[in-house]
Amino acid sequence: MPKKKRSKPIKTRWSELIGLFEGVTGRLAEHCTEVVILKFLKEGNLEPLRVMLTGGFRPNEKILRYLAEMMDPNGKTPFRIDTQQRRRGHPFEQAQNFMGDLEIAEAVKVFMLEGATYDDARTQVAKEKNVSDSMARDAYRRFTRDN
Repeated sequence: MPKKKRSKPIKTRWSELIGLFEGVTGRLAEHCTEVVILKFLKEGNLEPLRVMLTGGFRPNEKILRYLAEMMDPNGKTPFRIDTQQRRRGHPFEQAQNFMGDLEIAEAVKVFMLEGATYDDARTQVAKEKNVSDSMARDAYRRFTRDN
């Protein structure tokens, strides 16, 4: 069985971009890396910085100052870095939530195929699954929006 071709990792794409920039400008790779990172930071894209940090890159003072400005609530950068808590819960619990949403959405679709209106189908499913009407509505919307 032939081996599957792997797509190039993101790091390679950023490295290629930096290499092209280096070739065009004739500057050192370190300088080109800093220029690329700052350019994308100014556009609100943290990906080049994340990839380079993961690869061992040490940002210069200009990048660190720009990051500090992005974190400042009163900063003058066009984008702001804000923290938010990661989703809690075990991944299996999240999978159970997904399956519950799927079950509710499919049940609503079945009632609708049988001729019920969306509101009637949602209300009937909520009663059968012993969930609130708003929970059935939200589950249906989440599943139909995501899939």
